[in-house]
Amino acid sequence: IPKDARAGSRNRGDNPAANRSELAIAIGPRSQRDSLPLVLTSRNTTKSSRTTYLAPDDSPLGVLGVVPPPVPISVATHVDAAIANVTEQVRHNQRVKDIQRAATTMCTAHDASIALSAGPLIDRAKSHISRRCKDVVGLNISGALHSMFSKPDGATVPYRRADLQWDLDHGYLLAALAVPPAGTSEHYDSECAQAAHLACLALPVPELDPVTYACPVGEQRARIDLLSTIVAMTDLPWKAYLSGPECDHVTAAWHREHKALLDLGAIVPLIPGSPDWEEAVKSKTTTPCRVLLDFKRDGTWKCRVVTRGDLEDKVALDGPDFHYYSNVSRMSTVRCAALRASRDAPRLGRTGGRVISTCDIANAFLQTTPFPENERRFLKIRNPIDGTVTYYRQLISVYGSCSASARWETTFSSWLCSPESEGGPGFVRGMNEPSAYYHPGRDLLMVLYTDDQLLDGYKEDVEWYYSLLRARFKIKEPKWLSPNNPIDHLGVGIFMTESHTYMTMQNYIRSMNVVLQRDPTKCLHRKSPISHKHEIVDMTPLSHTKEAFFVRALGMCSWISATVRLELLFRFRHGGQPRTRVQASFPTRIHRPCRRSTDNLVFQVHVRSICGTQRARRLCMGSPSCRSSRHR
Repeated sequence: IPKDARAGSRNRGDNPAANRSELAIAIGPRSQRDSLPLVLTSRNTTKSSRTTYLAPDDSPLGVLGVVPPPVPISVATHVDAAIANVTEQVRHNQRVKDIQRAATTMCTAHDASIALSAGPLIDRAKSHISRRCKDVVGLNISGALHSMFSKPDGATVPYRRADLQWDLDHGYLLAALAVPPAGTSEHYDSECAQAAHLACLALPVPELDPVTYACPVGEQRARIDLLSTIVAMTDLPWKAYLSGPECDHVTAAWHREHKALLDLGAIVPLIPGSPDWEEAVKSKTTTPCRVLLDFKRDGTWKCRVVTRGDLEDKVALDGPDFHYYSNVSRMSTVRCAALRASRDAPRLGRTGGRVISTCDIANAFLQTTPFPENERRFLKIRNPIDGTVTYYRQLISVYGSCSASARWETTFSSWLCSPESEGGPGFVRGMNEPSAYYHPGRDLLMVLYTDDQLLDGYKEDVEWYYSLLRARFKIKEPKWLSPNNPIDHLGVGIFMTESHTYMTMQNYIRSMNVVLQRDPTKCLHRKSPISHKHEIVDMTPLSHTKEAFFVRALGMCSWISATVRLELLFRFRHGGQPRTRVQASFPTRIHRPCRRSTDNLVFQVHVRSICGTQRARRLCMGSPSCRSSRHR
């Protein structure tokens, strides 16, 4: 049993064997719906616990290994470990209190400036709720929270924030930010706002994240630290991190990015006072840049220089007739390529069946064809470390430029369609799908989404293509789909068994619940068809916070419905129209596709990928055990 529960077990007089670790043999999962292993002990009993640890791969099967002799540990070692554990717990508790205090300060900063008014459903509420709502109409939140109201039994209780949230959620009250008088300053700073933002993810309550809080205490902290990096650690302020303990890592990230731009030949520094420097200062083709700082989920710091595309003089840079449109593959093309049937069909001169592989171009936009010599472009970059401004001659497209994606497509498609006699792969570009490339001689298909490639063909032909690709571009290590190695392509999880290939959005939906702070356990099943109650009747504009939530949720539901979860298309379109103005009725409509995707988290699109007695040509959308004909 877990270590923190052993004291209670001893007090209840449970079996002493449960209070120590012992060897056991894994005999399978506990049930069909539970992945916890069921083990057989040497006492001929079965156990199932989260604290079961599997032996190394080279251990003999079905045999209990030899227990190594215990290592003697001194009393001083136990004392030091106990002191370190207590110190770590004290620091963790202090950090929790600091973030909670910052979150409270952030969330209550404008209580005195938010006025309450009567909602459209105030007369439909119960009598005592309607009375308390009418009593606080005209007050601000700060004044309402200091008021009292009478319950149905006549008892007088204070009006709490939970009561206010209930009245707002049910439409009994409306809250609006009153215009502050001129010269009024904010009561919180940016550090408080950042701490409150981190608190949204770093301090999830057990009801919001039941999976995390079902783990041991040590794993809980690790998962919470991982959740806190999903949203909050992008576009970070340089000044705050340069003055903190991460200064060396942040400085190294800037030097790596600067060196990469110089090594790839994208920019050339100009000497102050030179004619090129003077030209760059006055030229219309000089574009300022931003230096972004991110902290990646793998614990590394990432810096990227991007141009301010919104400040580009497009006519001076690209001319009046330049086309900025670039093609990306349709998701239907990706599905057709990944869910191709009869992958084990033999082909003359090839061994094995067809395989799926993905590959990403490293710094794709920095590997475009250089600009002509007569095109003089300049960049203005401010060093985030010391604040000095340097001008550079730009030779290659850089991230953030309006023409970067179109120029990359031209560069890459020209190389893909170049004949093999000239060192190219010799692909034929699709007419109705310009992002699909096919090699008729090798029966090799490549689907391109900017710089993400999905290849479908025989392994010898795919490796032949990768050899040519490495000789021309700098790429990341390719990934190969197999029963033991699932892959992620464009946020879609692709995995396979011995007979089927599957596409799922399970991981994306889980991340969506974290980002939108939704509780999966409270997502009730919703009936269809969509009720008339969700029609747009309230035309009140949303607040900035609710509008930001709606736009983010709408974008996530759009990607889920466009990739795999096709059954959500109607709900997404119903929740997203019209988008010219966000009204108060919209959030209730966008919650439906969010709930539907969470209710059916394991829904997948799959197809039989091998030849059998009956060749499968049907596409099934459902869980792996789905047999319903309505999903075909």
